[in-house]
Amino acid sequence: MNLTSADTALIVIFAFSVYWVAVKILSMKGVLGKHNIDTFGPVLIVRTERGQKLLDRFAGIGGRFWKTFATLGVPLMTLSMVFMLFLLLFADYRTIMYTPKPSPLNAPQNILIIPGINQFIPLVWGLVSLIVAVFVHEFSHAILCKVEGVRVKSMGVLFALIPIGAFAEPDEEELFGTRRTGENGGTDSGKVIAASSAPVRTVTRSARVRILTAGVTANFVVAILAFALFFGPGLSMIEPVAGNARVTIYDVVDNSPAELAGMSQGVIITYINKIPVNNMSDFGRAINYSQIGDSVKISGVKDRAPVEFNLTLNPYAGAGIADVLYGSYAEQAGLMPGMIITRADGHLINDSSALIPFLRNCTPGQTVLLNVTYADSLMTVPITLQEGYGGGVGIPTIIIANSQLGMTIGEFPAEGYLTFLRNIPLMFSTPVGAGAATILLFSLPILPLHLYGFNSFSGELMYFYRPADWCSPLGGAVFSIANLLFWVGWLNLMLATFNCLPAVPMDGGHVFREFFRSLLELFMKDEKKVETFSERIVSLLAALIFTSIVFLITAPYIVHGVF
Repeated sequence: MNLTSADTALIVIFAFSVYWVAVKILSMKGVLGKHNIDTFGPVLIVRTERGQKLLDRFAGIGGRFWKTFATLGVPLMTLSMVFMLFLLLFADYRTIMYTPKPSPLNAPQNILIIPGINQFIPLVWGLVSLIVAVFVHEFSHAILCKVEGVRVKSMGVLFALIPIGAFAEPDEEELFGTRRTGENGGTDSGKVIAASSAPVRTVTRSARVRILTAGVTANFVVAILAFALFFGPGLSMIEPVAGNARVTIYDVVDNSPAELAGMSQGVIITYINKIPVNNMSDFGRAINYSQIGDSVKISGVKDRAPVEFNLTLNPYAGAGIADVLYGSYAEQAGLMPGMIITRADGHLINDSSALIPFLRNCTPGQTVLLNVTYADSLMTVPITLQEGYGGGVGIPTIIIANSQLGMTIGEFPAEGYLTFLRNIPLMFSTPVGAGAATILLFSLPILPLHLYGFNSFSGELMYFYRPADWCSPLGGAVFSIANLLFWVGWLNLMLATFNCLPAVPMDGGHVFREFFRSLLELFMKDEKKVETFSERIVSLLAALIFTSIVFLITAPYIVHGVF
């Protein structure tokens, strides 16, 4: 039985509702409390004091190593803190200037990096990788607490139908200095004696920063190791299938010949009327052999199974623009979805099959005058061509639709795609390249395949690739290894960078507060004033950051309405 996305959503909602009701009933009857389980809404907080001896053993084996490890992570966290704050503010600016329409890219559930909720994260690989990332993060905090002499009260797991996190609960009184001295200098552990009192620091600031930085540092280290293995040995285990077809359907127009014939996104076209199709030029030539009204037989592969479709060409002239990349040169030139290209430098364009050969004869940097129609209006749009797939030229920031067939197609360069992935680590050779590479790594799972996105070796990608000869005995396991390495790296990177945001309760917020206090102490001697002023600034910055995140989520719906 094949389930639609709506069916899956209903099943998830029903299962979660049953789970939440069960949690409420068990909580009211006191069953959860007896087992040291607290609740926060639908989230179960399961605590345990077990594992203390294991933490003591790790802390005792390499105390100096762990201190050095966390200290080296402080500059990395500081750099990431600035980078993430800039990225967030830049995203707000772009949203204000060019508010995107609601789409899966900005859907609220896809802001969360929770497998099963975020549609871009595969459930199995995502869940395993998230557990690894959270465990590494919290375990590192706990070890540094032990090394620095801060008591770890408990450790635990967060459940919301599935495990969604883990935690180490340090003694906050020892970590943050919540004990306070009264005016007479006396103390009362855990209680405030005088409103004008100042906190007593039970550990040094450097020790506190190391503890707070340890989790993020560990996530970065795991991400670097996992990505190094993925982009190196992992991808070396995979090679393109010789002679594979590369023309893929990315979208199908409603009520078009393609849809009526049963064609859908993800079909890889191998033959048109028994003519082999290995690239877009082959596709164009095969279509040109047919006349308007002719029946066309398209053979292909879908989910690694052969498929065939029979459809009739539409009497519709022009190459339709199905989509335009936001902020691209094509958009700046005035091209929009829904426009139909009828001529290019005076050459008649009856369909995408005519546009593709024309582009093949052009050179990168050449300016082409496009005659387009839109809403019964005629206009001329000059645009500079850029290097496209397969070493040719094209307008890579637009997706061309085949109007006669009613579908959007693209050429998938199997070897070039693999080379692109392998070369990503080379971008880290310069500071600017490192920033661009980091953003690219963030974006890989959400970018579509034709824009060189990567989610996992599954689905249609499995048709293009196979295990390399030297590891062929492993069979399909090479793809599982590569997928696991990628998602372990990606989720550790996401957890680390998000925690670097200078907003309490994230680790970056606590570290920023310590940095800001040390700066204020250079100019202010009154510890109470330093404490008050720093708390206000930290609270203000946290409010700004969380407001910015909410703005990014809600702005598309406020401006364009719900999709």
